[in-house]
This record gives sequence, C-alpha cells and structure tokens, in this order.
Amino acid sequence: MLEDLTILITTYKRYGYLKRLLTFFSLYSLKSKILILDSSPYFPDDAQLNNLLANDRVQLLRFSDDIFFAHKIAEGSKHIDTKYSVLCADDDFLVPKAIELCVDFLEKNKDFSSAHGFYFLHHLEKKNFFYIDALYSKEVAISEDKTLDRVKSYLDGSLKYNPMYAVQRSDMFRLIWGETKKFVSDQGLSEIFPCTLSLLLGKMKVFPVFYSSREPNTFQWSSNAFDQWNSRMYSDDKLTSAARGLSILLSDNCLSRTFIFVVVSSHI
Repeated sequence: MLEDLTILITTYKRYGYLKRLLTFFSLYSLKSKILILDSSPYFPDDAQLNNLLANDRVQLLRFSDDIFFAHKIAEGSKHIDTKYSVLCADDDFLVPKAIELCVDFLEKNKDFSSAHGFYFLHHLEKKNFFYIDALYSKEVAISEDKTLDRVKSYLDGSLKYNPMYAVQRSDMFRLIWGETKKFVSDQGLSEIFPCTLSLLLGKMKVFPVFYSSREPNTFQWSSNAFDQWNSRMYSDDKLTSAARGLSILLSDNCLSRTFIFVVVSSHI
C-alpha cells in the first residue's frame, strides 16, 4: 500500500534534520515516494545527504527562500502522482506501519478525508538519556458525521486532534493546499484553514497507535511580541479572506460564511 503514498517533507536551512529523517526512512526500505520541499538559500556539500537524495523514490524540489511555507506545499503538491499523501515536517518521524494502516483505512472508507494516530515528543536531554511523552490526548476520536459538528469541534478546541499531518487522498490534499494558497498569506491561519477545509471534506480517523514523534518546540514569545504578532496574523482582513475561501466550498447543508468567521475568530 505504501507505494501509493507520497511523503512531502518541508525543510528550510535544516539539512541535519533532513538527513536524519531520510536515514530513518531508509532503514525501513520504504516504498513510498518522498518529495522534499526545500526553500533554503543554499545547499550543503554533504556526501551522505547526496547519497540519500540519490534514491530513485526521493525527489528534491527547490524554491525561493522567501516563499511562504503554505504556498510551497501548494506548489509541491502539483508534483504528487500517487493516490495518497502525507505532510511531514523535517523534525518529525512518521511510523511506516502506522501510515500504512491509515492508507488501508482510507482505501476502504470513502467518507473519511484523513487518518492518523497518536503523536509524541522525543527528548534527548543528556547523552544516552532519551525519552518520549504524549503530545496530545490519548483519546481515540472519529470526527462527527455532520460537517457542522466536525468543524465546530475543531474550531472551539474540543476536538483533541487535527488533520494537519494526517494521511489524506492526494486529490483532496492538492485541493486543500491550493485553496490555502489562494486565501491565506501569513502564518496565523496557515494551519487552521487547511485543517478546517479537510474536516469540511470528510471525517477524520485517529487510530490508537504510535503514529508520529516530533522534536519539542522550545521557542517562547515575550508577551508584547506575541500580542503584536497575534493582532497582525489574525487581522479582520485575513479572517475575512479565510472565511470567504471556506464558504466557496461549502455544500448546501453546511456552514454559513458568518458562522465560519465567528468561530474562526473565537478560535484565535
């Protein structure tokens, strides 16, 4: 089943992480295609990395270093030629058996737009001292049947998972990121918009399996800097653009534009 999957890896000036991730996948003799979306302003002279990139199932796409990452994903998705796709950050590890389970599930369940599992954080604080812990709730969830309920539970925070890094059908993946490129131009809504759109298109499955482990993010904002960033990222014009984009794809029995604007605003 994994030969029908493309793993899209986003990276920017972090070739050490990229090399580590490609090495991890190579240990599994992974049959998936790997599409690397790289917007770094340079490329290192690294024999080991070049050897990993020489695999005939790995493709490297280079982008301008000032491209917005959501737009990079949208452009990269045009190169997908497999039935299923999954997004993977360069400091994340996706477990091959888990993503294979998700591909098989989506193949048999057409009313689901995404499938994934449990996420963990991996820590290496001292030499030979490695541990992991749960990133989200271990509550197993299947998104509600009704579109309204799915979207509301995500935007009001009651849904413990989101489909950002879940396995999805490639036609939906391209649609989601193509629409994100049209209606999102900055960081603030770059996860909320595609996740909301995925949940508009279908249900989400969360398996009780080890699906992904990621590097902890230790970045901390000052309160003043965060307030300035928040007001800029979630300005009225950006919220209006996102609400307009989501409303275009709604079916007759889905949400109104006003509802989306109100709920997205309350989620910020």
